[in-house]
Amino acid sequence: EGKIERIMKLPLGYDVFWNKIKNRFPITINRTKEYLKWRYFEHPIIDYHFLTFTHNESLQGIAVIRFEDNNEEIKAARLVDFICEKTFDTVFLNHIIFYCSDKVDFIDFFCTGNFYECGLKEAGFFDNNKKEFKIPTVFNPIDFNRRLDINFFCSNNSTNNFKIDINNIDNWYLVKSDSDQDRAN
Repeated sequence: EGKIERIMKLPLGYDVFWNKIKNRFPITINRTKEYLKWRYFEHPIIDYHFLTFTHNESLQGIAVIRFEDNNEEIKAARLVDFICEKTFDTVFLNHIIFYCSDKVDFIDFFCTGNFYECGLKEAGFFDNNKKEFKIPTVFNPIDFNRRLDINFFCSNNSTNNFKIDINNIDNWYLVKSDSDQDRAN
């Protein structure tokens, strides 16, 4: 059920999708058309695979993958951004796994919050903070000794009162491409 497709520009209905889905995340990057165009489609170095997931001709999710496949030992797909309607989390993730199946040895996804925890587990992903496998985070050259996690610290310097607890990491949805952790090899 549903269809995945690599695209080279955002579909016309993207704004409607984003304005509906952004409420799933109390705190996140505002993924406007302009931001996504700048971040992924016009990147001067990295060839991102920007994927859409549609069901009944309606956009239900977007994902961005960066492949690290320039060595002979091990190849990875870095899922660097993922936004999806909740009812399609697992289905879309399974489509992504199939999309990458003949290209890489594994797929990883760094994110804060637990928004996709059920879908990721149902699709066969695991939390490496619990498993603690030595999975390389750097591939050129391969480095098994580099840290496997990304620190997240926040300081509230505002005098505003927020309706959500910004000190709770589960209110934040940040992914690898929201930082300098996603960079060219």
